[in-house]
Amino acid sequence: MRLLTVTWSGPITLLLLALTIAGLYLGSQVTLKLSLTDLLPENHPAVVKFNKLTDELGGVGFFSIVLTAEDGKSHHKIAPEVIRRLKETPLIRNATAHREQRFFGDRMLYYLDLDKLEDLERNIDRQIKESKAKVFDLGLFDDDTQKKKPSTQAFDKKLTELAQKAAKNTEYLTSPDGQHLLIMAKPSFDSTDLGKTEALISFSQDFLKDVLPAGVTYRFGERYYNKVVETQLIQGDIGRLGLASIALILLVLFVYLRSWRAMVIIFAPVFMGLGITMGLTYLVIGHINIVTGFLIGILSGLGVDYSVHLFLRLRLERREPTNDEPDLFWRTISSTGHSIFVGAAAASVTFFLLTFSSFRAFSEFGFVCGTGIAAVFVCLVLSFTALCKFFRADCLPIPPPLFGSLGFPVIPIPKGLAAACIVTAGIMAMSSQIGFQYDFEAMMRHSKEMEATTHLINTVYDRSSSPAALSSRSKQEARDVEKYVREKYLPHIVSDVLSGATIVPEKQTEKQAVLLRIAERIKGIKDRFIEASLEVPAKAVRKWVSAQPFGFKDIPEHLQDALRGNSASGFVLYVYPAIHLSNAQNVAIFAAMMRDVEGKYPDLLSGSDAVIFSDILDLIKRDGTIILIVIFLSVGFFIWINTRRLDDTLASYLPLLISFVVGIGLMAIFGVQFNILNITIIPSFVALGIDVPIHIVHRARETGSGYKAVRDLAPSINLAMATAAMGFGILIFARAGVLKSLGAIALLGTAAIWWVGLWLLGAVLEWRLRKRRATQAAADVIASAPAKN
Repeated sequence: MRLLTVTWSGPITLLLLALTIAGLYLGSQVTLKLSLTDLLPENHPAVVKFNKLTDELGGVGFFSIVLTAEDGKSHHKIAPEVIRRLKETPLIRNATAHREQRFFGDRMLYYLDLDKLEDLERNIDRQIKESKAKVFDLGLFDDDTQKKKPSTQAFDKKLTELAQKAAKNTEYLTSPDGQHLLIMAKPSFDSTDLGKTEALISFSQDFLKDVLPAGVTYRFGERYYNKVVETQLIQGDIGRLGLASIALILLVLFVYLRSWRAMVIIFAPVFMGLGITMGLTYLVIGHINIVTGFLIGILSGLGVDYSVHLFLRLRLERREPTNDEPDLFWRTISSTGHSIFVGAAAASVTFFLLTFSSFRAFSEFGFVCGTGIAAVFVCLVLSFTALCKFFRADCLPIPPPLFGSLGFPVIPIPKGLAAACIVTAGIMAMSSQIGFQYDFEAMMRHSKEMEATTHLINTVYDRSSSPAALSSRSKQEARDVEKYVREKYLPHIVSDVLSGATIVPEKQTEKQAVLLRIAERIKGIKDRFIEASLEVPAKAVRKWVSAQPFGFKDIPEHLQDALRGNSASGFVLYVYPAIHLSNAQNVAIFAAMMRDVEGKYPDLLSGSDAVIFSDILDLIKRDGTIILIVIFLSVGFFIWINTRRLDDTLASYLPLLISFVVGIGLMAIFGVQFNILNITIIPSFVALGIDVPIHIVHRARETGSGYKAVRDLAPSINLAMATAAMGFGILIFARAGVLKSLGAIALLGTAAIWWVGLWLLGAVLEWRLRKRRATQAAADVIASAPAKN
């Protein structure tokens, strides 16, 4: 080991620099992926079905344009031209500003069975007659007809609600105030193709500038546009904040060390480890996700700890040599290298355990961070001697303490320790109040403007713009599926089902004959009398009975395209949720509904964000629980390897567990929630949390004092915690919500580790060692006392 870390350190350092340059070049070519399906294995059943369905449908979701005109008219005049220009590009399959619900709402009675329609005719006729009888009855007779309602209402509760809703539906996708008009465009590609989406946005911006009159403005929204904005936003955050984190870490190092040479010695191994990790990430994974994308800040914050401990131990060895070894650098490496190795190995193994998860946010994060910590440690121990000799670290002046002669404050014993334990217990109790964020859109939320646009589109469109989709090769199966979903899940879980197999109702000629008779019957009746008699809006009733038969080519063009799909040989169904998929319970309910349908009709192709999300949550619960248990067991094993004593192992291990719970308690207090992405940072608690108690316990054993250990190591621990906080915590300035929450968790976790590992542990060790010395002193007194006869 001495041969590698001292004798050959120079040539090895040059080799590491070459590998770093190659790694940085390869790392610059990695791509960023943000799709939910990218978080599951490619062979996962839900992903396989989703991808097949996407190929058949030509993509999921819409590209939307909101036209705004204060006069409420100008956007209607220009909308046809906007739609025409959109259809000119092969990037768009179809576009519309018409409300599809209006088309079907006006033809609702064609979807009733012929028998039910004839019953409706009889009930309408009876109800109107009875209403007329009441009008002309002078009350001279006690007739049951004037006291009783008809045995069967003409319009049942469901049809009444539909009539009331149809009467309110506008022909166009306009907002309630009329100032906003929504154009829903269906691209010819999937939203994961960011290059084509960017081309579509550029094309749209160019022609909108030409065609829109004064007084009409535009903005984009929905899945396709949001994907591009989110990707660009996160890439910008990753680059901007990654560089800012390095700059802040270097600034903290320089302020504390007051030497640029010391700063380079500490950070050079981290930089080399980063470069090598980026290259390996490209070669092994090929892409990054929203969490691994910030590997610069993550690894800078974690990796610099080891360099800080080793360099400050070098200073300590210059003042207080541990042994008679003449080589300062080897003495430094050999004295503290074991603790650093255990901390780095435990942290690296902790992250590598995540690679066994099927949840790719776990496995990819685990690979990147595990590789990064291992690379930083290897680069550190192999290059430390060469860097120190090159920059003459043994001759660097040791600056006076940053805060003068003031020693690091400690918790007094016993009252101070008792109060600190009570406060800690209170924070730990708050951990039971931690929340979990299930709304993926809320995780990605980053601006009030985009949030307002999304809310406006949802209000105008009045239904999910990303329904679950099902595709069947058989018309009869598609009809059976629709019937099954409607009878079992409508209206509580499903609000509507559109099916290519039943979109055009049967027996329209016979049904039209019934409708014409009803139309003739109510032709001369005033609207207010119809509404008083039938208890539904007259406007809706007249539209229903005057509707003409229609075929597939008469339905809105965008629905023809959607229900036909790319193959035009199957039958597509769209299932619109009636529940908001923003909490775990609703996600599980809708996913269970989809799985029930798939189980009953196994040949269906299906795709649903809710199913993907539910599978991710299941993986987090299953893999996360198992991995977390294995992580804590393996960490305990590594600590025992370092201490070889049960009491010291517990002294190092318990603070890790306590700080973990304290960190979660702080999250609950400050209103920070876990979600499917930021939960991957939990192993970072372990990586940071194991390092502090290992060094404190090891130094306390050397000095025989918890207070002495704290005061000796406070500079390196505070510096390590500060740089870790800078590396991670800079994310609180991110624009994307999920990155912001990652930064908040990192800061709170660092605060918990700092409090428990440095303050609380130091006082507990001092109390324990004092008690042990007192017990030993008492035993010595007893042993030295003369024996009584």
